[in-house]
Amino acid sequence: MLAELPHGCPLHCPCCSNPAELVRPAAGPTTEEWSRVFAGATRLGVVHAQLSGGEPLLRRDLAAIVERATDAGVYTQLVTGGLGLTTARLNELTKAGRPVSSSLYRPPMPVSPSASQDVVR
Repeated sequence: MLAELPHGCPLHCPCCSNPAELVRPAAGPTTEEWSRVFAGATRLGVVHAQLSGGEPLLRRDLAAIVERATDAGVYTQLVTGGLGLTTARLNELTKAGRPVSSSLYRPPMPVSPSASQDVVR
């Protein structure tokens, strides 16, 4: 299952199939709505979800979403460009459920130092 948590992304990579401003982040599903989605998906036999977007790390409730997916019996994989993935944030995501498998995508052009200073390398 592909769960596109937010549609916004600061990187604007050409490989992304999701337009940067298709839906404003505030208009996306809530944590509770994602919880219902994962519960329903489990009933249909879904056991794995890629948490993507846009950039899923833009969601302040990402750890809660991971926890809800785990509670529903769904293994999560975080697909991210990595901006905002600090050691503390990674620990928070790991504590939310079983360890999160992640796929990091690098933008094709250099990112400004201020945008990438907190990225875990």
